[in-house]
Amino acid sequence: MENNCGRGRKSILSDVTKRKILKEIKIDPKVSAVKHTAETSQIICKNISAEPVQNIIRQAEYKSQVVRKKPFISLQNQKRPLELIKAHQLKTYNFWKKVIFITESKFNIFGNDGLRTVWKKPNTALDPKTKI
Repeated sequence: MENNCGRGRKSILSDVTKRKILKEIKIDPKVSAVKHTAETSQIICKNISAEPVQNIIRQAEYKSQVVRKKPFISLQNQKRPLELIKAHQLKTYNFWKKVIFITESKFNIFGNDGLRTVWKKPNTALDPKTKI
């Protein structure tokens, strides 16, 4: 017996609404499915849960992953350390003993920043939209 098309429960979301959700995910992948659900509920004037929206996003091969905390470094800032090294490569040992190297670190005293998630497709780990 073959599977008949049209059997089962009809989707609460139309094809247009599904495309709109995927377009919004493509524009800003940092927005959660819950926020998309709230926006969609207002548009279609029906209360829906987050599950249908999550299912639509997952069917489009997006996965919810934790955002990488790698800042974007411009080309100009990438060249600065190399220029510094070239400028000071012939300095003596006594000069380098007087140099103080400072690394900046962030510490949270109360609580944490929490995990942020983003919708990603496979092989898009280096996309600038999916970083903090």
